[in-house]
Amino acid sequence: MIFWAGDGGVWFAQPGTALGTAIVLPGRMFGAGTPLLHWTSMALTQHGWSVLTASWDEEALESEPADHVVTVAASAFERASSSLPVLVVAKSLGTLALPWAVAMGLPGVWLTPLLGDASVQAAMREVQRPTMLVGGTADPSWVPQEIVGAGVRIVELAGADHGLQRRDDWRGSVLSQVPVFDAIVEFADGILVNR
Repeated sequence: MIFWAGDGGVWFAQPGTALGTAIVLPGRMFGAGTPLLHWTSMALTQHGWSVLTASWDEEALESEPADHVVTVAASAFERASSSLPVLVVAKSLGTLALPWAVAMGLPGVWLTPLLGDASVQAAMREVQRPTMLVGGTADPSWVPQEIVGAGVRIVELAGADHGLQRRDDWRGSVLSQVPVFDAIVEFADGILVNR
């Protein structure tokens, strides 16, 4: 059973019995309702994850984007069940929470991470928990080989931009994202098995 309920910009998707909580932190232009995060949330829910999805306060983003992202992520974490595993799934702007997640010891899926950000780079070098990065070769911010150490799973889409889309090829964009959803589910299932 799935239901949605709004509360201060955060909505929930719940399986019948939750096995873990996924905190979804969207990008600035690619919110939770976009196909990439919608299908990720649906897939995770069908695999037993309760999904909390955040939204942003534009004024707060203008003044201190990283601080706001971390504040929202921490607020979502407080709503998660303390007895179940927590997984962070973030897109672009949401990946500014990566240093927080690393400090909290949380596993994460980082979609089109802002690898040019110094704090994100530093956190990537300190990752101890399962981590997956997803990006496209046509995205200028996609430079994982320069900062990622061993043990980080990388999923790379040839020709995909920062939205994980191929320019002028909607069908190719959709089809290339299906393996990303499969990889996220496999990654999330592994967290449940190895808890």
